[in-house]
Amino acid sequence: MDIPRNPSGASHPHSETDYGAALDDLSQTPSSMPRSFTEHVGDFVGSYSRASLAHMASTVPIASSPGTLHSKQSYIEEGAPLFVGDDTGHVFRDRTDSIGRIDETTSLLSAVHNESLSRIMTTSTVTSYPDTKQHQSSFIQAVFNSVNILTGIGILAMPLGLRIAGWVIGITVFFFCFIITNYTAKLLATCLDKDTNAQTYGDIGALAFGVRGRIWISCIFVVELLAVSVALVIFLSDEIEALFGDLNPLLVRAIAFIVLTPMLFVSVRQLSYASILGIMIALTILFVMVTDGLSKPHAPGSLLEPAYTELWPSDWKTVPMSFGLIMAGFAGHSVFPTIYRSMERPEKYSTVVNWTYVATALFYLAVSVCGYLMFGLDVMQEITQNLISVPEYNRTLNLIMIWFLALNPVAKYGLTLHPVKLTWHRVLFRDLRLDRWCGSSVWRRRLVSTLGTVGLSAAVVVIAYLVPDFDKVMGLLGAFFAFMISVIFPVCCYLRLYGDSVTSWQWTIHVGLLLLSAAIGISGTFASFAPRDS
Repeated sequence: MDIPRNPSGASHPHSETDYGAALDDLSQTPSSMPRSFTEHVGDFVGSYSRASLAHMASTVPIASSPGTLHSKQSYIEEGAPLFVGDDTGHVFRDRTDSIGRIDETTSLLSAVHNESLSRIMTTSTVTSYPDTKQHQSSFIQAVFNSVNILTGIGILAMPLGLRIAGWVIGITVFFFCFIITNYTAKLLATCLDKDTNAQTYGDIGALAFGVRGRIWISCIFVVELLAVSVALVIFLSDEIEALFGDLNPLLVRAIAFIVLTPMLFVSVRQLSYASILGIMIALTILFVMVTDGLSKPHAPGSLLEPAYTELWPSDWKTVPMSFGLIMAGFAGHSVFPTIYRSMERPEKYSTVVNWTYVATALFYLAVSVCGYLMFGLDVMQEITQNLISVPEYNRTLNLIMIWFLALNPVAKYGLTLHPVKLTWHRVLFRDLRLDRWCGSSVWRRRLVSTLGTVGLSAAVVVIAYLVPDFDKVMGLLGAFFAFMISVIFPVCCYLRLYGDSVTSWQWTIHVGLLLLSAAIGISGTFASFAPRDS
């Protein structure tokens, strides 16, 4: 489907600044000099680091009411930051050290791109925004960043989604999700073209629906990140049980809490480097599955003798559960505006999206088909649980895979929950009495920030203990959040911004997509809350 572009025909200008302290670490090797393999790898890692940090910044609304931007000096004297960061908080510094105003709808990234601001300073990292076009992403880097963002732990539940829906419905839903999310990713770029100052997903919401649009999408993002964090805790807990056998669920969650909570105190820049594991994990899972499947001559768990599978689902009532499980793998639209704005050649964005979705779909389809063929109706909520349960497999290879997969939640927990942490700290320090008490001493502010961070992590782990089913959490992420953020909201924004210029046929198609996606998303959301059959 062709996307009607901005009627004015204005092309997207290069973003003048990139988000990420990793800029300081990137090589400044002149293009005329030969570059080593290490330098090329460094460029890819640095590019993904900046994309991750920009995504994080675009998620956080920096104020709930119109606030004042203080210079570094006034911040230290008054002890009243706009919102609190890792230790003592983020400081917004004006170029002229004069007091400026910022609208309540502004995100952290948008504020930095505002012409009156030049840097953000924290106690743990200094993130600058110089005019460095040499750090914009190349075509290959943009594809790599996009694939790595889309490819996450959702791949583990893909075989279960196929098993629940059967071959016909499962493959149909898979390609529907593939096509519709590919299309709406391109719609986001069209919406960004409406205003050259728009940088983030929240900016699109503000362009289309004003203050309410940005506030609404910011709230959705925060809740989504909480749900993702819960899924990471559940996944790590399951990996711990796979490695050490049946343990008390409360003990497992306690171990997960001890392992994951320190990640909230690690530099965000370092976490963004570690979160590059997405593609590696997908490749590892696929390699181990194919190796295991070909090494075993007979079912179950064999690719040479496939297990019994169903063309149509045996239980139609559970089919909506598969919608979210499959859709969860295609949800990454919140970061696509950042990818678009950071590209050296934004006119190639549509090609980047196509290559990204082809590569991601091949990963997902291969894992889904192999998992369903190998275990049939016995596919578990995480395909790794099936792999580790077959004694005939190479035990050493599978244990190495489990240990490697356990790095994913450890690496991504801090980065995923960091925007929620910043928002939570902002809520804490809105209490004037607490803020004054902390303002008289650095250690008090650090104590409150630390306790608030530990408390937030504890709350996430408690939720993971109360809702221990990985498939239900992933189903909710896919059915509600993915359809809302990746389909419904982009289409609504596009119709709002370009409704006067589209044809009646295009209106009909887009409204049809909205209604179909809403129906699928609602049914999948209810299915994720449905109790399990005993």
